[in-house]
Amino acid sequence: MRKEIPADVEIDILRRLPIASCTVRFRCVCKSWRAIISDPSFSRQKLSFSAAADDDDAAGEAISDPPRPLVMVIREYWNRSVYSLHSCKTFKPLLESVDLPFSSEKKYRIAGCCGGLFCMHAGSGFHRTIKPFRPATDVFLWNPTTSETKFCPATLFTPPSASASVRGVGLGFDPESNDYKIVRQIEYQEEQFDRSSSSIRVRDVLFVELYSLRNDSWKIIDDIDCSLRLPLLPYSQQPPCYKGKLYWWGTDAYPRGEATRFVTFDLSREVFQRAEVRNPADRPWIVGSLFVPPESWTEGS
Repeated sequence: MRKEIPADVEIDILRRLPIASCTVRFRCVCKSWRAIISDPSFSRQKLSFSAAADDDDAAGEAISDPPRPLVMVIREYWNRSVYSLHSCKTFKPLLESVDLPFSSEKKYRIAGCCGGLFCMHAGSGFHRTIKPFRPATDVFLWNPTTSETKFCPATLFTPPSASASVRGVGLGFDPESNDYKIVRQIEYQEEQFDRSSSSIRVRDVLFVELYSLRNDSWKIIDDIDCSLRLPLLPYSQQPPCYKGKLYWWGTDAYPRGEATRFVTFDLSREVFQRAEVRNPADRPWIVGSLFVPPESWTEGS
């Protein structure tokens, strides 16, 4: 009689294999191995284990909790971008020279990462001019461990004007629904007739799109508090996800750019929250910053 290998033993064996082996070779062994390797949580565990085993003082060590941090290096060439993952402690490569598993003339940048998945958004890096509106089909999820991609479907939103633009984009994990979600804030201009002055006025409109990996669909949240403006792509940061919330630096939407705020988005409740920042730096763009609030600092609703 054939003996079954316990699932936890299978996972422990697979996470000890070289990362490159999991992309094609071992996914074809059986359905259960394919399911394990394709699980985003397995990718996070495997990368963390590889980083721990790479450390001189942690050879053979079990997966650390919290997972050991990794560094992604992006090398830009005229016709493509090459990615590699490195141990944060030794900077030795865990995944080297990883190309996107398809060819495209578009430039993609990392808009967020969570649980071994990367959210890639069409964009050509840092520019001072606002790029044309990017539809949801220009967004995809990428698992560099397995070389799998998942392009997002189209949304029902059609920009009413050429001035529509994508502001903040973020990827996070909702522990309550056990689902990965992508958040996009869209801004466009809308013309309104002002009876008092008998003239046409233009106002900025903000709303949020939310993508669910489980449902493979977008929905528009138009009743959300959009009085907070996220940094415009491509200047926006890659928001970290912590305990089901995404974190950005942002500003008040009305009046425009009045004050710098610490902005969070609750993936379960699907609401924005804001917090005052004590003595914020007077800079229009805050990129790659680390902020540690004092113990007395509290998040406001």
